[in-house]
Amino acid sequence: DWSSDVCSSDLDLTNIVLIIALIIAAIKVMFSGFMPSATGGKKLVAMVIVAALFVNFSMFLGKVVIDASHILAYAFYNQIQITETGDGLSETFVRNENARSSSAIPVSEGILNKINPQTLLTDPDFLRVVQNTGGKEWIPLFVLYCFMVAIQVIIIGIFISIGLLFLGRTIALMFGLIAAPLAFATLATPLKNTKIIGFSNWIKDLTKNAFMVPVFLFFLYLTVQIGRAHV
Repeated sequence: DWSSDVCSSDLDLTNIVLIIALIIAAIKVMFSGFMPSATGGKKLVAMVIVAALFVNFSMFLGKVVIDASHILAYAFYNQIQITETGDGLSETFVRNENARSSSAIPVSEGILNKINPQTLLTDPDFLRVVQNTGGKEWIPLFVLYCFMVAIQVIIIGIFISIGLLFLGRTIALMFGLIAAPLAFATLATPLKNTKIIGFSNWIKDLTKNAFMVPVFLFFLYLTVQIGRAHV
């Protein structure tokens, strides 16, 4: 796939970094006998060997983190239950073993049904208020429609922001996989704690972006459960 092709090109740059680190380690070993400042060569050689081993599995390890987040997200998604009422019938959508590959849970519909402001138009209390306005029925209707428009705009903004976050997550994970070999190579260099290509920052960003979906689905599951509760 594309990630493997790009990663193979990235390995060339990674090999250059490892070669430079190995040369530095060799120089330190050579001069460690009569130059106290050149100590640590053997430790650096060991770190280069360890980094070289991890570099070969960097793409695999990155995909393991991403797949683990997807498995956890799928577990939360399968627990979501949406109850919709239509045509006098109540139907509960639940993912099960036989429907996992063919059906999807209408999560957005379930959420909108819980916060649907249009139901106020048929609310008895609201209708009573409209009837007691003394010929100015348009005032409560105008207020209600403004409220409905504001709610819909807020909901649209929330869904757009979530979509952009997921798009940014996808792009970030793509670049994370591309940078995986170089990030593991920095384990043998002082660059491992740098902000751009350091391993510490790379693994932190990869984990944060990968587990964004499970965290979102967990809070979505809580939201749906609270919406289904009869208070």
